[in-house]
Amino acid sequence: EEEKTEKKEKKEKKAPQEYTVNIDAVKAAFGKFGEVALVRMRYNKGDATRGISKSALGSCFIEFGSVEIAKAAVEAKETVKVGEAECTYTAMNEWLDANSNKNKRNKGNNKKGGGDDAPSEKKEEGELVIVPIEHESNCVITLSGIPEGSDREAIKAAFADVEGGADIYVDYSRGETDGAVRFKKSFDGIKDVAEKFASGDIKIAEAAVTGAKLLEGEEEEKYWNDAAKAMAERKRKFNDRKGNGGGNRGGKKQRR
Repeated sequence: EEEKTEKKEKKEKKAPQEYTVNIDAVKAAFGKFGEVALVRMRYNKGDATRGISKSALGSCFIEFGSVEIAKAAVEAKETVKVGEAECTYTAMNEWLDANSNKNKRNKGNNKKGGGDDAPSEKKEEGELVIVPIEHESNCVITLSGIPEGSDREAIKAAFADVEGGADIYVDYSRGETDGAVRFKKSFDGIKDVAEKFASGDIKIAEAAVTGAKLLEGEEEEKYWNDAAKAMAERKRKFNDRKGNGGGNRGGKKQRR
């Protein structure tokens, strides 16, 4: 009996899966459609209490530099080769709808079997899991008073001739007055770049910002902590939308 139990436990414990490609490979593959602003590889959460390690899910979220690029990619409806794998993809709203329907079916099955565990599962999905963002020091420039009508592409264009400007991430939403630009790594003249934006020597869409500064020390750490929290909140929002009513226990369908 003990031998059988040991074999069963070994069979149940699967080795955690690892990705054979990195974020840069995904960016390069999907870059044929246009600028790729962000790639987030997906993992399961793991459970240390049950001896389950964090493991690759074999998929990722991709954020393009503009809505137009994203639409072009979706309309292309073609497979993309990343490493040795032929990958398919779908728009985020379609993915959320598909997962929502899947969860509805699962909820129905849980009800047939008693359904007592459903509220507990939804509570876990609603937890805010903040994962620190890996980064180098002195590589974030904040911008204030961003000109009206600006977008990520306009900001990216303003940094085009700056060292490292070809590979920046623009942390900005259209219509806001403040934003930030993340460089992959710092360089000797990065503070001078911030000063040139602050003085108006470098403009965004032919208009000057009202302020720009290189984040350092506690200010920089706060920025990265806030960015990690914002990312976690977006992920929780996606997970909640995949659920059925966001914790609605009354059996009514939530209107979308």
